[in-house]
Parts: sequence; C-alpha cells; structure tokens
Amino acid sequence: MLTSHDFKGVYIDPSWSPFEWLLEVVSVADRKYHKEISMRNKSMRQFKTGLLGSERNSLNHTQFKKLKHHNKRTLSHSPSTSKNPIVIQQAGPDPPPDMPKEFKNIIMAKEFKNIIIAKNGSDVKLVIQKKLYKTDMLGRFARLSIPKGQMIAEFLSEEEQMSLQQKKEDGVHYKGMEVQLIQPSLKECSISLKKWQQGGNNSYMLSSPWNKIAENNGLEVGDIIQLWSFRVNHSPCLILIKL
Repeated sequence: MLTSHDFKGVYIDPSWSPFEWLLEVVSVADRKYHKEISMRNKSMRQFKTGLLGSERNSLNHTQFKKLKHHNKRTLSHSPSTSKNPIVIQQAGPDPPPDMPKEFKNIIMAKEFKNIIIAKNGSDVKLVIQKKLYKTDMLGRFARLSIPKGQMIAEFLSEEEQMSLQQKKEDGVHYKGMEVQLIQPSLKECSISLKKWQQGGNNSYMLSSPWNKIAENNGLEVGDIIQLWSFRVNHSPCLILIKL
C-alpha cells in the first residue's frame, strides 16, 4: 500500500492530465514493489547462506525441500494480499553476459575503424541490467531510471555523488552532471546524469537527450539493457547495450 511518504520528493507537474498522474502513481508503486522484492531476496540469500554454512549437516532432505519451496513462493508472489500472484522474473540472463567485443575495443583500443580515439579507459563496471518500463520510454518523463536498489555496482566516486546532491535555484530539482555515453549503435554523445529521489528511494537517472537516444537506437518497452561504466582521465563514462 502506498503512503504519502512514498511520494516525498516526487515532482508533480500541475499541467499533467489525470492519465499522467495515474502513470506516476503506477511508477512509484512499481519502484516500491521492486525495492521490497530486492530486500526480501537479500534476506533470503543471507538466510540460506547461514543455513548452508552452519546448519546444512543438521537438515534432512525434507527440510531442504521445504526451504526451497518457501524461497520459490517468496520470489513468485506479490508482497500484497492480492489473490492473483505476480511472478517475478529475472531481468535478462543470469549471470549477465559480458560486454560485446566491439564496445571493449572502443574503451581500450587507441584506434577503432581507422579513427584515433585513444580513450585508454579503465575501471570498467557493469552498473545495472534492467528491463525498460513504460515510465522509461514515455516522452513526457524523458529519462532512464537507474534505481540504486537494482544496481550491481556503484560507479561514481564520493566526490561525484556529493556533486549530484546540489540542487537548482528552485530547491527541488538536482543540477546533475554531463557524462559521455556510447550508445548501442556505437555512436557517442553527451547525456545528463542526475540524482533522482522518489519517496525514500535514491536513484540516478539519465535525462536529456534520452528520448532521442531511445528513438535512434530502436529501444522499446520490454527490452533488456545493460549500463556499463568506465573512466577516461578519471572522468566517468557510460555504455548502453541492448541485449
């Protein structure tokens, strides 16, 4: 159930239509739900690790079957009391596939397709592998959300994270920073990276020109994407890959 706390820090445009208001409510509910699932999965993994590490010898076959069944139910049902269970599926292949060779060439090589780029990138990390939702693709929102609860690795330094805390003069919106992005098409552009707070959840988001990038690369709702990071001269850069 949503509460007023879940909407703390959410920007509401007075010009929105009732449908757009409904979409934002759905977006907040979706993020809250996935956060609860992530926390529940983490608790279950810790529980299983403790059992396997210290109590496995004391559990008989029947008890292991019960534990497995309990875990399956946890992953397959909504935390609400809905009569119709919602099956939670892994967002893309698990484990996540490695970065394609052509993107590695751009990061590391000094020459790519006869173009001297000399990036000499370092500190390559997979930031997130996620499914694109309607709220990522609606032109009205114009942003790709990067929920911290779903991130595989933090890619910003403490100083960079602090810089994203700075707000604009309106005291509501965050200033953000420009980073270089290599698109699925292998073309490179600059994109705005910002902090995004929805209720008590802190996230990042890629904003302008996200709509144009999504259109030019044929991205659609339901696509699985990866976002990788690397550094050039200590500055963060990103790679967007469509699986």
